[in-house]
Amino acid sequence: MKTGRRLLAVVVAANLAALALSASATAAPAGPLCSAPLGANGSHAVRSLAPADVKSRAKTIHQAIFAMAQSGKSFQQMVQPLWNQYGVEMHAQPDAPAADPLTVGDTSSTINVSNTTPAFSRDSCTGIYYASAGWAFNTTNAIISDTGACGGCDVGGLDAFGMAFSHTVTISGEDAEMWGKSTGGHYPVVQMQLAYNNNYGDIYQAQDRFNGNYGGSTGDYNIWHGTMTVDLTAGSMTCPISVRSSYGHTWSSTSINSFSIGKSSIGFGWESSGHQWQATSHAGIYC
Repeated sequence: MKTGRRLLAVVVAANLAALALSASATAAPAGPLCSAPLGANGSHAVRSLAPADVKSRAKTIHQAIFAMAQSGKSFQQMVQPLWNQYGVEMHAQPDAPAADPLTVGDTSSTINVSNTTPAFSRDSCTGIYYASAGWAFNTTNAIISDTGACGGCDVGGLDAFGMAFSHTVTISGEDAEMWGKSTGGHYPVVQMQLAYNNNYGDIYQAQDRFNGNYGGSTGDYNIWHGTMTVDLTAGSMTCPISVRSSYGHTWSSTSINSFSIGKSSIGFGWESSGHQWQATSHAGIYC
């Protein structure tokens, strides 16, 4: 009888050990990033993180989005990697064929930038939401015409890029990066400077520079590409909510000297106006 009990105890202990091993294989990893999926269904752990860990994770997500943008991925192509690696659900819409609407300062000038349709994401680990947007210049012909294909010179005054939401939000963080013709070219990836923000959105700015000695016939332009991400609290996501991005470009004697952000709109003030344009994206819609 005692032998039978001992055998039963051994069997039970073995089964419990096997269950523990199985559970450990599907449990979320220790640590603040909870980046691995739970089980075969791809669900992710929800954690209560310390504020410093939340900030650290947000920075990690920003860098993941930026790195994929710099490798040439569209927001639609980021959806699966962000979910698989980080448990971040990105709601990406197809990029529209043209900006809408366009605000042109110099009607004789052709707007030569494409703004991606912004995308919202939700972090299933922290409950933080992200809004991301980007741009890419289509051609440098107008810049070459203005600068004479100089060997490294400013193109007018500052350029700026920002995002504006359809209602007030609480922004808990933001980042923006820009780079030239390629990430390995003359103009590498650098962070942009936050120029203005309020409870409708953020605007970043940078001095654009062109160098005709690099990049072949197109030259290289330090702000050829860029991506921006804004962090939003869960309480900000009251439906309906959408976001638009807008790029302001100057050349010759014109510069941007003021900013404003309102409901789904960004305004730039122009100093010595006449050589500028502004391109605004289609709305990225969450709900």
